[in-house]
Amino acid sequence: MACELRSGENFLRFSYFRHFAEDEANGNPYNFFFTVRVSSDGFSGHTRWECDRKEFVKFVQSAQDLYDFRTSSAELNDIGYGSRVRFEADKTGHITVIGILYGHAADHSVTFRFTADQSDLHPFITNLHKQKTPFPD
Repeated sequence: MACELRSGENFLRFSYFRHFAEDEANGNPYNFFFTVRVSSDGFSGHTRWECDRKEFVKFVQSAQDLYDFRTSSAELNDIGYGSRVRFEADKTGHITVIGILYGHAADHSVTFRFTADQSDLHPFITNLHKQKTPFPD
């Protein structure tokens, strides 16, 4: 299942999730992988994302808190090459999606920024929670 935040032609999509529970249990932070694809005002890119599943779960919770107006930002960082995605919210429910994706060995990159409405964020968060990857209750 793909999890997509879309605003018009702009989108941020997470897909192809893989979790390595044994690596996580052994303390290896490289235990959660997925693909990130972005399209922003005609520029696009994709990359493989690596992070600790616990950090991903924190991001999902922060995104939910942002949607519920309990915080003003949510950020997720890739531990492989340093890609990052950040959501920033204003008090009226407008979300700015900001980030940079680095390709393999950081030879290529795409920097992006687009705005979305708070209502665009809800399906994205809902789909993240529906993943078969084990999330804590």
